[in-house]
Amino acid sequence: AIEQLNQLTQQNASAAEELAATAEELSGQAEQLQQLIAFFRLGEAQAQERSA
Repeated sequence: AIEQLNQLTQQNASAAEELAATAEELSGQAEQLQQLIAFFRLGEAQAQERSA
């Protein structure tokens, strides 16, 4: 029973590490996406100024 508990604890720790790494990667991708969106918004604002 204790061995099973140890295995489950190790599996849980491994899954938590994977989840943390995935969350960090997603956070970086979200930041890049925000920068791209800001670039296009800025470009859109400049285009509107030119047409005004």
